[in-house]
Amino acid sequence: TWGVQAQNSSSVSNFSYWGFTVDRTAPSVPLLTAPAASATVPNSDIQFQWQSGTDAATATTDSLFVTDANLVLVRQLSLTGTNYTDSLGTGVYQWSVRTTDAAGNGTTSASRTLTVQ
Repeated sequence: TWGVQAQNSSSVSNFSYWGFTVDRTAPSVPLLTAPAASATVPNSDIQFQWQSGTDAATATTDSLFVTDANLVLVRQLSLTGTNYTDSLGTGVYQWSVRTTDAAGNGTTSASRTLTVQ
């Protein structure tokens, strides 16, 4: 809580108070649900699914990250839901999800490897 009071040579105002919260707590870790770890899938649409991390104090957003075998970022998307469908082409990929709260605190899931044939 902090307050302000005005003063001059002839008068003093009442204090006006405001409160704020410092949020240093990151959301819980998102949980990847599909495709399974080390899955091999056909070269077609892939549905990525996860459970978002949660934060008791603020709303959260999720970002999906997909890298190729050389760890080059091929997808980085901010999403409002907990699934995303895309086709990547043949190759080996790693994917993870980061949940971020309104204060900017974030937690990233473990990554999973995915092979597209």
